[in-house]
Amino acid sequence: MILMVPYSPEVPRNHAPRLWHSLLLLIVLGVSFIAAYDTLNKDQRYVDELQVLVETDENGLPTLQPEGHAYLRLRPLLKIAPAKGDWDLKRLLMANFIHGSTPHLLLNLIGVFAGVRICSTFLSFASVMLIYLGGGSLGLLCSMLLSTEVSEYIPHVGSSAGIFALMGTYYIYNLRFRTRYFFWFPSRHGATSLRTSWFFFFDVILLEIILSTAQLFPNRIDSVDHIAHVVGFLSGMLLAVLLRTVIRWPGYLQTKGEFAFWRKVNRGKSSKERKENFAAWFSVLKINRYNDQLKIRLYQHLARFSELYSDKQIEEAMTFMSATFIRLHSDISAAVVRELLVKKRNLPARWLAETPYDSTIRISRHLTTPPEEQHVLFDLIYQYQAAHPTGGDVERKMDLLKNRLSGL
Repeated sequence: MILMVPYSPEVPRNHAPRLWHSLLLLIVLGVSFIAAYDTLNKDQRYVDELQVLVETDENGLPTLQPEGHAYLRLRPLLKIAPAKGDWDLKRLLMANFIHGSTPHLLLNLIGVFAGVRICSTFLSFASVMLIYLGGGSLGLLCSMLLSTEVSEYIPHVGSSAGIFALMGTYYIYNLRFRTRYFFWFPSRHGATSLRTSWFFFFDVILLEIILSTAQLFPNRIDSVDHIAHVVGFLSGMLLAVLLRTVIRWPGYLQTKGEFAFWRKVNRGKSSKERKENFAAWFSVLKINRYNDQLKIRLYQHLARFSELYSDKQIEEAMTFMSATFIRLHSDISAAVVRELLVKKRNLPARWLAETPYDSTIRISRHLTTPPEEQHVLFDLIYQYQAAHPTGGDVERKMDLLKNRLSGL
């Protein structure tokens, strides 16, 4: 058995997800369940009396007599929850806070806690609630209108659509950035960081799309509202894109703390000035050293226009080129190293001293071509060797690498 649970975007501790966002919505859901508890019990007793009006057709499927539909139309739960044959906007919004049973509530509380908490890195509580209600309501509405059930007066309730909307929001905001996962194997457990990609959501949504087709037939496979899940997820993605567009959130910023700083330092600047505000890039990386998208932007510019940077700025920029970044983006890292060495500029000694040997090998692989510039590879080796104490294992490895490269 393999278990992987996402618990946070990879961000500094002061940008980590806040707990109070989740707890506040959990309290709201708990209070809503208590307030609706009497109505749920009355509805359950009311529906239990319906059995005398249920028949079976020639295929053995349950059907309702005309009196049964009229009977369901008066069920107590329809006063606070929507159904296909009787709904309004107020009840549609209320449905996101109503759960049909205690197990239903407990399962959704887990999803709400995780979804709200992990999205609090990017959004205020008001924005989280907007997406939760908007995506959840759209999911429930589409489910009501598209699904085929025994009666039009079966209420649709629950937080599942809103939870999937938060999943879609997280996918938009943290796409290409890294997520921290807790993993468990039979022989090992711990934490790891992986880039957020379509793969981690595609399998879940594909399964939901397949299962949602069952809701288009009366003899559906289960009682889970798969259509609401799919529509909620897509609605969350759409609302997240719309929100980012309205507030002009750059795609290379990860957290709301970065965005607040970026908007402050670039207030009043033109679009071109914002794009070329390199001092702000350095400042944002000091706020969040894990922001690989901004590093890519910075290093691509440095690889093209190194003459615009002083030695001090280059040294500061290279401090963010970590072993993890080199492993994921060795081509971009090598482009920066090549540019500096071709322009006869020394690599920062501190960066060389802190960079592992394996990272140097990853960069070296990109410096073997073109042949006329292979001398920069030897320059890298000599500078890396000079930055480490002599007589150590690093020196032996670098001498071995030089001997292998001499045949080139």
